Amino acid sequence: MSFTVLKINNLSRKFGRNTVINDVSFELGPGEIAAFLGRNGAGKTTLVKILSGLLPPTVGSASILGTSCQRLRAPHFQDIAFVAEGQALPVGLTLNQFLAGLRPFYPSWDRDLEKALLKELNLDPAIPLTKLSRGESMKAQLAASLPFRPKLLLLDEPLAGLDPTSRSEVLTGILEMAAKETPPTVLLVTHDLDEIEHIASRILVLHDGKLALDSPADSLPQPTFRDTFTAMTTPSVTTP
Repeated sequence: MSFTVLKINNLSRKFGRNTVINDVSFELGPGEIAAFLGRNGAGKTTLVKILSGLLPPTVGSASILGTSCQRLRAPHFQDIAFVAEGQALPVGLTLNQFLAGLRPFYPSWDRDLEKALLKELNLDPAIPLTKLSRGESMKAQLAASLPFRPKLLLLDEPLAGLDPTSRSEVLTGILEMAAKETPPTVLLVTHDLDEIEHIASRILVLHDGKLALDSPADSLPQPTFRDTFTAMTTPSVTTP
């Protein structure tokens, strides 16, 4: 790696006596598309909240582009984009008005890329945000997060519950961005292996709060990895 975009070092997070993340360490370099996998409740969203500066770690550290995640301020977020399932959009605005309101905050905003993404994601800029379907809302978030060309793109379950067409369009948008001369580093948090197996260059698996796997995607044998991941992420059933 020429330099580190995201660095997590011996990070743990507890809620009371419950350890959700346990001594996790990894680094991501420029242009990597890393899938962070684990079953629901594994602690993936907690990690994203720590990276976003919304939660402090109990032990260890996390930094983005050399700045502690606990010290991230508005200027830093000109290089960081965050897309999450269920993220609220402003009420009373059209998509075009929403994008227009964002542009002044990002000196690097690329209007041509904005237009290309709207077309690629099949989004009507005149549509009111309140009229967007669930899939359209996720695509609108992506259209609002990529035109300023972030160095790090955090995606927390961005494809959960989307129909196959919407899922394909969102993935296409991510790949479109990643194909540029200076692609972002992408951390895609998900519990669904099918969502990422064709785009991820690196696979990380969180299991029981620990990093159980950190490997280049193309070095994982199939179907052995799929079987192992399914076993790890399927809740055990206790029979009486």
